[in-house]
Amino acid sequence: GEIADHIRSVCDGRWKYIRNYVPSIGYTESKYTRTHRPMRKIMLKMKADGKLSAAQLLVLADTKPTEELYDLERDPHEIRNLASDDAHEQTKHRLAQQLDLWIELTGDTGLLEMKAGGKTR
Repeated sequence: GEIADHIRSVCDGRWKYIRNYVPSIGYTESKYTRTHRPMRKIMLKMKADGKLSAAQLLVLADTKPTEELYDLERDPHEIRNLASDDAHEQTKHRLAQQLDLWIELTGDTGLLEMKAGGKTR
């Protein structure tokens, strides 16, 4: 689509950590998404009528969290974000460090490229 988003993630098999560098870009922001997903209009109507569950509302969120952490054994559909749960701080920290190391080792310049020319909201 026409929107450059910058997301990086790491997974160790059980845990998945996601870092959203531009959380202001929601999940349905692109022109393509608004135009080519007919279910979106139906979901917006259901949202207005109060007929969507909390999990269904996630795909219509205007913003994303800066960090996401999911326990894929207990939550394979990545519904319950545990990133702000103190009980999982060590896991989040460990995976965030792994991601930082990967970014450094691979010379990932995605964020720099995005700042130079990518479109954000």
